[in-house]
Amino acid sequence: MKIIKEINVNVCKTEGCEHFSEVVEDAYVIPSFKLGFPAVYCSRCGGSSVLINNEDIKILLNPYVDFFKLNINEQCPHCDSLEKVLYGKTAKGTTRYQCKCCNTVFSLKNSIDSKNLFNKIMTLFILEAQIPTYIIKTLGITPALFYRKLSTIEKLIEIKIRKYEQYLEKSRSYDLQTNVFTLNCRNNATKGFSNELFGMITCCSKTGYVFLPSVNWSEILVSSDSQYHNNTKKEILDNTQGVLLDNIIMRYEQINSRKSFGQIQYTDKTCSEHIIEPVVLSHFHFLKLKFILPVNIQHHFIYHDSFIRGGCMVAYGKEIKKKHSHLYYVVSNGSRLTSEFNYKGSYTLGWWNNKWYEFISPDKKELFYLCNLGLNKNNDIHFYTAIMPSLDYSQLFIQSFKDKFPESFLKRLSPNTVKLLLSIYSFYYNYCLTQDGKVPAQKIGLLKEKITIKDFFI
Repeated sequence: MKIIKEINVNVCKTEGCEHFSEVVEDAYVIPSFKLGFPAVYCSRCGGSSVLINNEDIKILLNPYVDFFKLNINEQCPHCDSLEKVLYGKTAKGTTRYQCKCCNTVFSLKNSIDSKNLFNKIMTLFILEAQIPTYIIKTLGITPALFYRKLSTIEKLIEIKIRKYEQYLEKSRSYDLQTNVFTLNCRNNATKGFSNELFGMITCCSKTGYVFLPSVNWSEILVSSDSQYHNNTKKEILDNTQGVLLDNIIMRYEQINSRKSFGQIQYTDKTCSEHIIEPVVLSHFHFLKLKFILPVNIQHHFIYHDSFIRGGCMVAYGKEIKKKHSHLYYVVSNGSRLTSEFNYKGSYTLGWWNNKWYEFISPDKKELFYLCNLGLNKNNDIHFYTAIMPSLDYSQLFIQSFKDKFPESFLKRLSPNTVKLLLSIYSFYYNYCLTQDGKVPAQKIGLLKEKITIKDFFI
């Protein structure tokens, strides 16, 4: 059978199936309505997964890919060649280049102008948590200039940080954890919709270094297939409270009761058409993560939900299939599983008959649940405690952001400004905020000493 080599997330997500993560002609029924919603049905294993509009994933991902190739890899925007020569400067003093292969002339983003203004905006917005109207008035600038500079700040920091990350050890394997959260922002009262945001965060599970935060707001309008349509009862997303096993069972019941496995009712309000489905965000998030990371992922610990699992399995399917990368659900109240925990037993739960392992802390006060979603199935309890699974660092980042920018603050910002703020704060968190004597960038080996906001624009 012919293998189609393109971005296509409509594949089998059953890890034991021979078609798992493979785009194979005639292997699937698309669309299938066996479950009552448009789905991808695998003829080999009988599994179904929600049908995703691939063009919308491309619409979301491709602008970033083009940005990354040009400004981080410094490739020609026309032919992707790395061969270039200097070709003078623009009127603002920006260096221009000419591609040696196709003669295209292009420029890279730089921070040679308004460095002082950048630092003032960063100080007021990030350090002092001042709202845009205050910053605009204090600096004596127009709203248009402020938002333009804020977008430029985010892009300049992104370039610098992604270039830092190219120095991560390629021979090493890293462990990741991915969690979810929600954020409020300014609603559009005149149009009668909410802009409540659903977010995902992925960080290094050993150092807390944040690799990628994402929210489901898109300036680019995607198709109706991928827009968030919801007017049902809000689900409870916090699985760290109460009886954890009950939370796991409740999550399976919620998944089964949804109109599709990909839908999640994170809000009970009618949202803007620029808010995308969390399942679409999940696929975009993990595909972007794989694109930006220059390293191998060994163990990946994720929040317990089918759409998070599906997005990760698509992006890392080949590695999971070869047993180079392993995927796990984690449910705990913030603890980290270690050899000090005692094994209590296991449970087989849910539509997919997932096997969950239960552990209890030495003081018998904390329970920890782990589910192996990969192909390295085994019952070696010491193996699971040795990899030290957790979602602790991701929870720490989410709490840090919400402490710095409470709901009352975020509700005064547009969704796009919240998106920029989250991105900028993640860089600040990695390189400027000390945890246990070091910043996350030091712990992961990218810095010898922490830096300041001013250092971002040197």
